[in-house]
Amino acid sequence: MIPKKVKQPFGLVMASDEKYTTYLKTAIRSIRKLNSHLPIHVYSCSNIKNITDQGDQYCQIKKVKVPQDLKESLGATSELEHSLTRIAKLESMSDENFNSLMYIDSDILALEDVDKITTELEVGDSNKPVVYLLLRRPGRLSITDISWLYFKDSSQLSAQQMADLVNNTFETNYSAERLLNIRCWNGGIIYGSSDGIRILAGLWKKFYLQMLTGKNKNSFIPNDQLCLWLAIDQLENELTVRELPLAWNFMPGHALEEIMKKTNPSPQEIRESLAGVKILHLAQNKTDVWAQILINEVNSNTNL
Repeated sequence: MIPKKVKQPFGLVMASDEKYTTYLKTAIRSIRKLNSHLPIHVYSCSNIKNITDQGDQYCQIKKVKVPQDLKESLGATSELEHSLTRIAKLESMSDENFNSLMYIDSDILALEDVDKITTELEVGDSNKPVVYLLLRRPGRLSITDISWLYFKDSSQLSAQQMADLVNNTFETNYSAERLLNIRCWNGGIIYGSSDGIRILAGLWKKFYLQMLTGKNKNSFIPNDQLCLWLAIDQLENELTVRELPLAWNFMPGHALEEIMKKTNPSPQEIRESLAGVKILHLAQNKTDVWAQILINEVNSNTNL
């Protein structure tokens, strides 16, 4: 009898393509400066390589097969290229043998040992797996506020027409009011039970492929966040979804005004302004002077 494979306690997964490998390398280096043994598995539909410094035996690259129906639906277009990064991301959350799992976008810098999250956040509930994601606070974000990110010709759609389109595409049953009140989660960093994340990623991917290959594909822009929100809402009886503390997915936006005003802040000044932040999610701040200073600091004294 072949022995059953033992689950590892905790692992990290990421996704990337060739365009984002510069950020990916920096993200991995920032993680490794604080933890040299945490398993990191990188998924990609591209042939990426050489993403770690020499001797990193705990980092693996896993190639993701492109769904045939997606290739047939989108062809060799920018929409296909865009969607493949999302497919790799969803595959990364579906194919691992860890008890608990964290997915992280590639445009991050780790400011604390990522492994510490396992001692801070419980992934077990009485009868349901637990998944943590960041939720927009303090205000509630309505889907109509950012409809232009998901619906083509969004300015011409009423809330009821959006609900009808969602129901017709994903076989759901949303009223306009319920769709307007759906919770808008951020999928850039996700932590929790591997079983729970696998359940979430499965429905998320199903909805995403329905969006891109189904009869209404020409009505949608190929972003995956809407599919995430719908999946979480539909799985409310199967998962316990909790808010990820902001420290584990800190997107500064315009919050660091004093640092942004400085033309050449020191790394120490920048880190002091980020006190308490454990994972810095650069997002729209990638090219800010202060962000580039931190990125250069992470990449100093390394060779690849």
